[in-house]
Amino acid sequence: MAVVECRVLGPVEIRVDDVVLPLGGSKVRVVLAGLLLHAGEVVVPNQLGRWLWDGDEPARPRAAIQTYIARTRSALGTVVPIITEHGGYRAEIYGESLDLSVFRGLRTAAGRAVAEHDVARAATLYGKALSLWHGPPLANVESSSLHREENPVLEQLHRQTQLDWAATTIEAGRPAAAIPLLTSLVEQDPLQERLAELLMRALHRSGRRVEALETYRRTAAAMADQLGLDPGQALAELHLSLLNDQRPAPHRPERETADPVRPVPHQLPAPAPHFAGRAAELDAFDGVMKSGLPPRTVTVDGIGGAGKTAFALECAHRFAPLFPDGHYFVDLRGFGPGPQVDPATALEDLLWASGVRGQELPPGLDARQTLWRERTSGHKILLVLDNARSAAQVRPLLPGQGGLTLVTSRRRLGSLGVHEGAHRIALGSLSAADALTVLADSAGRTAFDDAPQAAAELVGACAGLPLALRILGQRIRRQPTSLPEVVSELRREHGRLAALVLDDEDDTDLRAVFGRSLDFLSPEAACLFRRLGLHPGSFLDVDVAAVLVGFDRPRTEELLRELATANLLEQRGSGRWAFHDLLREFAAAECGRAEPAETRVRLLDRLLDWYTVAAFNASKTARPYRRYDILTLPGDLPDAPAFGSHSAATAWLSTHEVNVAAAVRWASSHGRPVAAWQLPYLMMVGFIASSRFDVWQETFEIGLAAARTLGNRRAESAMLSGFGTMHGLAGSHGSALDAIRAAQEISRELDDAEGELHALFNLGLQYNTAGLPDEAYAHLAQAVDLARRLGFASLEADSLEQLSDSCARTGDYPTALRLAEAALAIWDRLGRHNQRLYALQSRGRARIALGDHAGGIADCVAAAEQFERNGEHVDEAFASDGLGDVHEALGDLDSAIAAWQRAHTVFVRLDHPAAATVAGKLAAHGRSPVP
Repeated sequence: MAVVECRVLGPVEIRVDDVVLPLGGSKVRVVLAGLLLHAGEVVVPNQLGRWLWDGDEPARPRAAIQTYIARTRSALGTVVPIITEHGGYRAEIYGESLDLSVFRGLRTAAGRAVAEHDVARAATLYGKALSLWHGPPLANVESSSLHREENPVLEQLHRQTQLDWAATTIEAGRPAAAIPLLTSLVEQDPLQERLAELLMRALHRSGRRVEALETYRRTAAAMADQLGLDPGQALAELHLSLLNDQRPAPHRPERETADPVRPVPHQLPAPAPHFAGRAAELDAFDGVMKSGLPPRTVTVDGIGGAGKTAFALECAHRFAPLFPDGHYFVDLRGFGPGPQVDPATALEDLLWASGVRGQELPPGLDARQTLWRERTSGHKILLVLDNARSAAQVRPLLPGQGGLTLVTSRRRLGSLGVHEGAHRIALGSLSAADALTVLADSAGRTAFDDAPQAAAELVGACAGLPLALRILGQRIRRQPTSLPEVVSELRREHGRLAALVLDDEDDTDLRAVFGRSLDFLSPEAACLFRRLGLHPGSFLDVDVAAVLVGFDRPRTEELLRELATANLLEQRGSGRWAFHDLLREFAAAECGRAEPAETRVRLLDRLLDWYTVAAFNASKTARPYRRYDILTLPGDLPDAPAFGSHSAATAWLSTHEVNVAAAVRWASSHGRPVAAWQLPYLMMVGFIASSRFDVWQETFEIGLAAARTLGNRRAESAMLSGFGTMHGLAGSHGSALDAIRAAQEISRELDDAEGELHALFNLGLQYNTAGLPDEAYAHLAQAVDLARRLGFASLEADSLEQLSDSCARTGDYPTALRLAEAALAIWDRLGRHNQRLYALQSRGRARIALGDHAGGIADCVAAAEQFERNGEHVDEAFASDGLGDVHEALGDLDSAIAAWQRAHTVFVRLDHPAAATVAGKLAAHGRSPVP
């Protein structure tokens, strides 16, 4: 009868009576290798396709697989039957025909010999097992996917057998025979303590004590340099015994060899292909591991699709050499598919992998937990618990002292940090550069460099989410079109989530991935999540969330924390929350599915009303003398915030301007013209404070169009006046004057005396700013007269302050001082101390010009400091800039430089064009702006 040998431990070969059977092409060898490695198991077409093409499948993959199966059968004949079974294929091979099976059998027999204390026989059996290897496994197989999945386990088995052979050979009294192999292994892996320990024992027992000590020195230096760690207790004790010239205690061979029911499992899946990015998170993990007292548990959390498993495996493989007693992996299925794995079942799997068999396995959770911790205590094991739902699911699985557990979850497992001292690593979005790398690697293309704009748009569509990038990469790989064509197709899809889907399973459909997180929320939190998808802005706070969900603030805060714990919402600063972009789209889609259209419209109208009232409260607190009689406030006022100070009101307006701009856009596009003009008008104080000219201009353009749609001439005048203020602050004085004159014309048409008063003041202000004090004086004098006749004391004070500036610009400082003090007297009488700051500056400049330098500088400094406290940062910067000019004129260059530096810092932060002017002043004195 012919002798058949099937080999995978080296080049893949089939030998019949020691004659190599010709196999044909490389694809046949891939199919054969996969079937041999899984001999006796059914291999499904998806597995074969992955090994054959590594994601780059042909148009009809199943037909191609059938062709390669037929070719493999033809090459093998009856030597190795390939059976079609349950929709897949099985290689029918008997144990002694396959080198891998023989290898495993020899290892088992050697383990029994060690248990029986027959180390000489064990060494012989391990040696026979090693003789079956003829090079790297699968050496002639062209399949990167198969190598990724199978080689790490095979190579680890080979390495473990080498260690077991060396240990038993030393104990059998032949230490010199083990030295060449151990020396080579230590050179290949200088951080593996067990290798160093075995080599030191072999050298010492061979009478080479000095070389044994040198081995320790090199190992300790390598660990300190590369890991920042000292050698472990076993190696350190061996070193100490050699220093004392004592005979070391007998070495215990690997636990797998010492006890046949105590294997050393290596269950870690292969690292993820094309892993990229996460440099900061990897550095954080490295830092934790290299700290003096690294934690026993590290949690990794993030939204579904963030790449938690890939990251955990990358970390695990990096530090696997530090855990020679076993590498365990359990998928807890906390968020599907299927039911979650209960702790008792998980412990059964872990104990089985550690060697517990039959009746040794206790029936209850508590007993299994106790046995697991007893078996792992003092052993260096690495445990990866993937896809955990809760800390309660994880806690019973934590091993005894000496190991490391990596836990991944969509939820923040905070109680593991509190009670077990776990270190948390949170995974957010990838950077644009890392995202492009992942997408290009997944797509298998080099064309990304040729179409950078299209590539950037594709990356942006995925919002830095690794799973989205890989799904899109596979779609690109499957369709041989240019990147711009892919972008066009993506734009035609009904939303990004519809495009980020593959056809084969839920794990490649982002909607299904996100949906599994939603399944584990409380009903109220799920409702809030969906409704937050309606919010048009980039972030939200508790008040906004409460408006949408209809609960009070305390209950809403609880629900927001629940969403954040589930990584469905991110907290960005105190009291601010935001979605990941794709989660926002998912939330909006879920709201559209779950809530009737009339409910969604009602919620958004309520949100518009809330923003209107909140902005009204803030604007009136910061600028009580603005025109509010032209507004139509909602009749049923929602519970909007009130503001106790000028600074709080200004801060709210500045902070929420982007959200309000989004609300204005929604109002404009959904037939809400009243909100579309009133919201920009009310936000103007915030726009002045922040100098966000882009948002200011966009919202006022929408507001002006809305006012004209309504035929509301007073609203139109208010929008034009706001445009004038914006252009003036931006330095476009001609455009500013044109807009304000148009507003004045409307006021005159309407016989609106208050509107005319505002226009006169604004014209005077712009003429002053433009360096035309005479024109300014003429308009401002009329404004003072009209304000007195109408009884508007606040506008009278503002106009007197600007008249003071006009006089100062013409050199009439005594009049300027008198007018500024008259303005201050009005503000003091009204009790509006925050409104007196401009007049205080005017008085300060006049006093300096008249020789009262100390008093004038004190006025200017007081104004600048109060502007800063109020959050009016543009005015703060201009005040500091003016102080610098004063100090320069008085010859105090150091104070001038300091004031200009402060002004420049604020202008840069606000992206204000005046930053360049201030930088020029610094440069004129040989100074550069402080970064």
